[in-house]
Amino acid sequence: MKLSEIVKITRVLSDKKTPCDIVNFLESEHYSESLQKNICYGDLDLYHVLRIFLKYSRDNLESNANTTATINRLETKLSSIREITG
Repeated sequence: MKLSEIVKITRVLSDKKTPCDIVNFLESEHYSESLQKNICYGDLDLYHVLRIFLKYSRDNLESNANTTATINRLETKLSSIREITG
């Protein structure tokens, strides 16, 4: 089921207006590497959107881990320099 369809069903069931940031998100595009074109998030299947989110989350966690490792190496080097110049 497409994400926009799920949002419409949710709106009917909850009697709440769809927040404008969600409407904007549904209209924004994601580049599909497999199809090699941009697709609106609202036109994507829910599972596809979740997989995109999971991929971005994993990439972000990996990037954070790399950043933390770099900071730790720099702190070690800085400590060594402070000891030498003490």
